[in-house]
Amino acid sequence: MVFHTSSLETIRREIEETNEEHVLVELAKIEAIKECGETEAQRKEDNELFWKRREVT
Repeated sequence: MVFHTSSLETIRREIEETNEEHVLVELAKIEAIKECGETEAQRKEDNELFWKRREVT
């Protein structure tokens, strides 16, 4: 019975660690999507400014 309890605790710890890693991956994914959106918005703004300046010259 001790062996089973030890095995169960080991499996529970592994599952908990995996869940924590999964949460960190999901948070990183959310942050990457946010940064991508910010980069795209900045790129669009820079592009519009470039074309406005080009029209003036």
